[in-house]
Amino acid sequence: MFKSLLKTIIVSTIFITSIAAQAGVIVLEDWFDSAGSNSGGLTQSQFSNTVYFAVAQDVDFSTTDTYEVAEGWHIATFAEYTSLHSAYTGTFSGWNMFNNDGWNGYTTASGTQGHYYFALADMFDDSLTNRAAHAGNSAGHNGSAFTIMELI
Repeated sequence: MFKSLLKTIIVSTIFITSIAAQAGVIVLEDWFDSAGSNSGGLTQSQFSNTVYFAVAQDVDFSTTDTYEVAEGWHIATFAEYTSLHSAYTGTFSGWNMFNNDGWNGYTTASGTQGHYYFALADMFDDSLTNRAAHAGNSAGHNGSAFTIMELI
């Protein structure tokens, strides 16, 4: 049996924008910040070798557009994030991204300020989650322990 695993990213963001116009595709080069961390903009999570925090160029996030990701990757859902996090049995240290991998507080390695949240694929679906991972929460807390923050 052949099993293919996609690497998962969680996209950094803070401000949410909703555009009433037609939805479009935001290509990878227009949102991804490869200088946003010391690891080329993709920082591996402490809890899974398939989950990475992806740094965005700016902090506006569209609720209507589709974000392109590199082949072999996808943006994690709330269920994926919390399931992989809960399955981890190792030791955690530090925060998700705050002061990690070239970040100075909530400022990325490339100097963009105000990165507080990492978007999940279903973060704008009120019936599912309406949540995002917070950059400054302890890496050891899963969704039930406030690493996943409700967006207002």
